[in-house]
Amino acid sequence: ALLDLSGVLELVGAWDRADAVAHDARALAEERGDAALVGWCDVSVAEIARKHGHYDDAVALLERAHATLTRHGDDAGAARALHLQGTVAAQQGKLDDAIGLYGRSREIRERTGDAAGLAALLSNLGVVANYQGEYEAARDYHRRSLELRTELGDLGAISVSYTNLGILAVGQQRYDEAHELFDESMRLSAAVGDAWMLAIAHNNLGNALRGLGRLDDARHHYAEALAAYR
Repeated sequence: ALLDLSGVLELVGAWDRADAVAHDARALAEERGDAALVGWCDVSVAEIARKHGHYDDAVALLERAHATLTRHGDDAGAARALHLQGTVAAQQGKLDDAIGLYGRSREIRERTGDAAGLAALLSNLGVVANYQGEYEAARDYHRRSLELRTELGDLGAISVSYTNLGILAVGQQRYDEAHELFDESMRLSAAVGDAWMLAIAHNNLGNALRGLGRLDDARHHYAEALAAYR
């Protein structure tokens, strides 16, 4: 229950409280001798650290979590730890490492039939392809991810897919298309109460509106993003 609460607190942007509750959950899991749950707690703490930009801390936690979860046969946890390691690597510009880590996670998720996890991996592979300038490959990854997420009815994840497709459109100066995608992403993020993605949506809308020459509107969304990040 504590670990689930930490996830909700993270979703709404109460990161310090989420971190404290995740540490409480970890202490209780250790007290009970539940090593796999300790690993899941480390994954949660690592994700909060990643969002704060504390990449070294996140990597150390994820490596420890992966070892623990693999040792106890928790495929879902091991796949999640590898996935987040890949995301940290991508954010640090280590794209080859990211692709390798995503590939290892993908093998587990395909074997276990984890459709939601596979959709998330396709999304992240699309982000990496965009970083590499492989725009058509990126679009294909994002569209495949969106199809899976739509089938699953996961509104928060669908919002992420719209965001990624919008970012790709901005990079190719298709600002009207990007504006529509970011608007839909913001609507869905608001529906599920995802404060992190709402802040990102404001920033992205600012980028699209700036490209359209609507500078006052862009300024408004940048200010909203800044307020949310603070």
